[in-house]
Amino acid sequence: MKFILEKRIALFYLLLATALISILLFFFYNSKKVKLASNLVEHTHEVIRVSDSVLLDILDLETGSRGYLLTGNDLFLEPYVEEVASITGNLAKLALLINDNPIQQARVSALKKVADERMVLINNLIKTTKLDTLSENEQIEVVEQGKILTDSIRNLVLAVNIEEFSLLNKRKVEIIKNNTNSELIFLVLIVFIIFIFVLIFMIVKSQTIRNRELEKFTASKKLLSNYSLSLIEASLDPLITINTEGKITDMNEALASITGLTRKELTCTNFFDYFTEPQKAREVYEKVFANGSVADSPLTLRHKDGKLTDVLFNGSVYKDDRGNVLGAVVVARDIAEQKWATELRNVNMELAFQNREKEKRAAELGIANVELAFQNEEKEKRAAELLIANKELLFQNEEKEKRAAEFFIANKELLFQNDEKQKRADELSIANDELAYQNQEKENRAAELLIANKELTFQNDEKEKRAAELLIANDELHFQNEEKEKRDAELSIANTELLFQNEEKEKRAAELIITDNELIYQTREKEKQEVANVELEAISDSLKLASQYSLSLIEASRDPLVTINTEGKITDMNEALVIITGISRHELIGTDFLDYFTEPQKAREVYQDVFAKGSVADSPLTLRHKGGKLTDVLFNGSVYKDDKGNVLGVVIVARDVTAQKLASQYARSLIEASLDPLFTINPAGKITDMNEASINITGMSRDKLIGTDFFDYFTEPQKAREVYQEVFANGFVTDYPLTIKDEDLTDILLNGSVYTDDRGNVLGVVVVARDITDQKRIEK
Repeated sequence: MKFILEKRIALFYLLLATALISILLFFFYNSKKVKLASNLVEHTHEVIRVSDSVLLDILDLETGSRGYLLTGNDLFLEPYVEEVASITGNLAKLALLINDNPIQQARVSALKKVADERMVLINNLIKTTKLDTLSENEQIEVVEQGKILTDSIRNLVLAVNIEEFSLLNKRKVEIIKNNTNSELIFLVLIVFIIFIFVLIFMIVKSQTIRNRELEKFTASKKLLSNYSLSLIEASLDPLITINTEGKITDMNEALASITGLTRKELTCTNFFDYFTEPQKAREVYEKVFANGSVADSPLTLRHKDGKLTDVLFNGSVYKDDRGNVLGAVVVARDIAEQKWATELRNVNMELAFQNREKEKRAAELGIANVELAFQNEEKEKRAAELLIANKELLFQNEEKEKRAAEFFIANKELLFQNDEKQKRADELSIANDELAYQNQEKENRAAELLIANKELTFQNDEKEKRAAELLIANDELHFQNEEKEKRDAELSIANTELLFQNEEKEKRAAELIITDNELIYQTREKEKQEVANVELEAISDSLKLASQYSLSLIEASRDPLVTINTEGKITDMNEALVIITGISRHELIGTDFLDYFTEPQKAREVYQDVFAKGSVADSPLTLRHKGGKLTDVLFNGSVYKDDKGNVLGVVIVARDVTAQKLASQYARSLIEASLDPLFTINPAGKITDMNEASINITGMSRDKLIGTDFFDYFTEPQKAREVYQEVFANGFVTDYPLTIKDEDLTDILLNGSVYTDDRGNVLGVVVVARDITDQKRIEK
């Protein structure tokens, strides 16, 4: 519709220009006709004047000749001589003036012939008079003949003049008509100029309205750009936009952190080169374009230093207003923590199983020890019986041999039991080694979590820096726009002054030049209008594209994402928030954001912190589903502003940490389920963590134990230190006997191993102290 309207306006301008040019051409043609008619009138007057001059020359010639004939005085011949020369020139001039009229040419030719005859006759008369050879009758005859010639000349001149007067009347009528036409054309031109001025006023008014709309569109575009940037940077997961050729066009700081490359280095590079399996990444990317979206595709991102990060690939396409696919928006969810929690849960389950097996082996060992004690008692009985048998040796040899045989069997049984005991001890050693390995793996995961937290803190710092840089860029853009407006105002004043000077200078050029200037001005205004329309259409397309791009960014996030105004009301959200609350988009929009948390006041405080500080990260809250289901989340948010720096609202991402929290609690419960005291110690020998069994055996609280020297809780601190150093030297130690300095002086077997970070750096030692008091008591 807009295109048709613009075509009509262009056609109107064309018709207007055509009409103006036609009027000007007609005015010019009519002016030429008036000028030509005036020239013809002057030409007619000149013909009449010259023809009259010829007649006067003939009369003067006759007058001079008569005077000479009557008086014989040569003075009368002087005018005759002059008129002879004059009449020849006038006849030639007259012939030249009427060369475009054949009838007049014939008359002038006849006039010239008669004039020549008249001059010959007068000349002959003068000569014969001087010679006095003519009689009176001959003179009378010559005079009569001269009269006839003179009358012929007079008649010819009269005929020429009548013809010229007829032409003069026609040309005067034509001049009057042309003047009337000129007045009418001038009136039409005045009306047309007034119409043009009215049209110019309307165009200027329309242009002013369009400029205001353009400013509104520009402000809206800037606002939407800031909003999109806030959406991108609010995401803690790597977020990338990719064109149809697979090249990266935009990203957030999380991608720069996870790859170790700067935004400039990442832009326009191949998206697939940052994965360990580029072909698989390409297939997932093509699937996004084929299906419109893809969810939870497992891939692995590679840091430039070689560090690998497992991610879940989620993406969707974004389009222009005509439905053409422009690219894809991709979110790569870091699942290292989730994967670690799963692995930790499996390891702890395996550890619990091994502990149960170890306890079974210990129970079996206890039974074996009881059996051994029983066998020893039986052996003592047999020894007593042997003593009695020895006393009765002479009489009871057969009994002695039987007792000896029984003693031999008992020794074999004892040997067999000792072998079984050794096997149980070996199994216990293997179980302790496995426990040390599992503890090492657990500490590795803990170290990875610590590094991830540091990386998150770094990313938040970088995000704040980017926000500060964006604010400076917006201020610079605002300053440039103000300077551009000042230059436009100065240019407008200069143009107005120039137009005024041109009008003063060109007053004598009348309305025609003014009209030409107005036509040029309209043409320029039309060009400006077309440029403004193109810019307006481009801004409109860009605005629609940016809107679709922002919508793709919101929907691509798998975490609940919501925008809130300064009054705390929800203005927009993605599908993840609808799912986690169980409430539709229509019902959520305009409601109080804080009502969906189990602790609204705490949520309000976090929300106010966002406005006070500009952003907030990892604030723990709990979202409530309308069905009653609770979801633990980490609240991350940042403000978004308009181009003048005014805060318009907040963009919030709520990271679901329910599974992670459950995995952490489960891992803690597995650690606490261990019946043996368990400690973690840093390289300085200070206790950093322990389980409840450690608290029970030392008789001290958790707070008092943390940060104290591990060796102070043993009867032989130096020996304990040597064991600790052996763990660092060899990587582990098994079944090292020590005694805890408690009320009962508990004997233990110490098993320990080091735990490292993902780069192999030793972070500390995990130690398990197995209480062997009962075992030692049984052995005694």
